[in-house]
Amino acid sequence: MLDRAIEERGIVLEHIVGTAAASRELVLGLDFGSSSTKLVISDRAAGKSFAVPVADAVGTRRFLLPTAIHECDDRYSLDDAGTLYTGLKSDLLASPENVRVRERAVAYLALAIRRARGWLFTTHESIYRDVPIFWTLSIGIPKQQGQIDRDTSLYKRLAAAAWRVAGAPAPVTTGNVVAAMQRNEGRQTDDTVEVRVVPEIAAEIYGFVSSESFDPKPDNVFLMVDVGGKTLDASLFRVKRNKANRWDFSFFTSVVRPLGALELHGARIDWWKEMLRARACDERAVSLIADLEALKQSSMFEEMIPAKATDYVEGVELTQGPEASTPDASYRAEVRVAVRRKAYDSAFGVQLSDRQMDGVEYFLCGGGSRMEIYSKVVHGALSGPSGALFHANRRILRVPGDLLAPGLPEPDYDRFAVAYGLSRLDRTSVMDAKPLPPPKRRDRKYENRFVSKDMC
Repeated sequence: MLDRAIEERGIVLEHIVGTAAASRELVLGLDFGSSSTKLVISDRAAGKSFAVPVADAVGTRRFLLPTAIHECDDRYSLDDAGTLYTGLKSDLLASPENVRVRERAVAYLALAIRRARGWLFTTHESIYRDVPIFWTLSIGIPKQQGQIDRDTSLYKRLAAAAWRVAGAPAPVTTGNVVAAMQRNEGRQTDDTVEVRVVPEIAAEIYGFVSSESFDPKPDNVFLMVDVGGKTLDASLFRVKRNKANRWDFSFFTSVVRPLGALELHGARIDWWKEMLRARACDERAVSLIADLEALKQSSMFEEMIPAKATDYVEGVELTQGPEASTPDASYRAEVRVAVRRKAYDSAFGVQLSDRQMDGVEYFLCGGGSRMEIYSKVVHGALSGPSGALFHANRRILRVPGDLLAPGLPEPDYDRFAVAYGLSRLDRTSVMDAKPLPPPKRRDRKYENRFVSKDMC
C-alpha cells in the first residue's frame, strides 16, 4: 500500500494555506468493484482525468485497490492488520439491511476516498494548492431491472456517510462510522459533496460514446458483458443524446449472475477439496486441502486464478473424467445462457427485430474477461452459433485521450472504463426501453430493384 501519510492528507477537502485562487470542480469516479475498486478524478476545466494509484506496485495492479478491509480494536484500515473482511460489495447487495455489512462498506469507501484525495494533493500539489474545490462523488451501481431505485437510495446514503467519515480529522472507527450513518439516515446528501449514483454499464461505455468514432444517428444498440470478481453483468441497451444534450441509456435486457471469476475460483477449490476428502487417509491430501483453503482466502485479483480447474493440483490422479466433472463445464453453460439467451436473444421479437439485432456490437470487459473460459464462451455464443438468426460483433474500448494513467497497459483500460465514465458522465436518463420502431422495409417492387434499359 502507499504511504499512510498520503491517506491522512486526504482528510481535507481542499488544501488552502495562502490566498485562495479561483475555484475548481472535481469529480471523483469510484468504481466499487467486487474484487477491487478503481478511482479516477476528473478536472473538466483542465481537460484531464487522473487514474489514482493506490498500491506500491507496477502496471495495472498499481491502480487496483482490493475490496477488503481490516478491523483491529474497532479501528478500520486498508493495511494488513487485524481481522480481514472481503466480499464487501457482494455482501452489501445480498444483505443491504445488515448494519455491520453497511458499516464495513462505509468504512472502506471512506478510506478509499481519503486515499484518492491524498494522492491528488500530494502528487499535484502545485496545481491544487490554495484552490477551493467543489467536489462530486460519482459511484457506480449494478443495473438490474426492478432493483435500481432501491439500491440507488442505499448507495447515496452510504456514499454520503463515507464522505463525511473521510473528512473527519479522526481515525476511521466503528463509532465514527455508525455516527455518520445515523446522521445520514433518511438523507442522501452531504453539504460538502454532491453524490451521484450511475449505472455501471452507462459509465463503462461513456468513453466510447463521447469519442469521435461514435455515430449518433443509427439505432446504436449495444451489448455490454462485464466479467468481474463476483458477478457477470450483461445488458443490451440503446444510447442516444436527448434534446438537453445529455445521454439517454435505455435498457432492453439486464442480467446479473453470480458467475464472476472469483466465484469460479471458489467453486473449483471446493470441488478439489471434495475430490481430496475421498483420500482422507492420504497425508498429502490433507495438506493440499489446507493449501487450497489458504489460496481461496488470499486470491484478491482475477489474474491470480489458474486457467483451468485441472491446473490447481499436480500429481493427483482423478478417478472420473476431469474436464466434464469440474465446475468449468457448468460455468460455461451458465455463462452462455446468461449472455446469449437472457441478455441477447430475449429482446428479439418483443423489443427488437432481427435486422436491429443482427450485427449489434458487443464489448467484453472486466478483469475476469481475460480468462479464456469466459472470452471463448462469450465470443462463441455471440459470434453466431449454428442456427442463430443473428450475431454480434466485438468492439474494443479505447483509452480516452484525456485519461492520465502512467504505467497502465492499454489493453487493460476496460477495467477502468467504469471509473473513468463515472468521473466524466453528466446526469443521465436511464430507463427500461420500449420497443424500437421496426426498420423500414425495402421496396420490393420490380421496377425499383432493376434499372430499365429505357433509363440507360
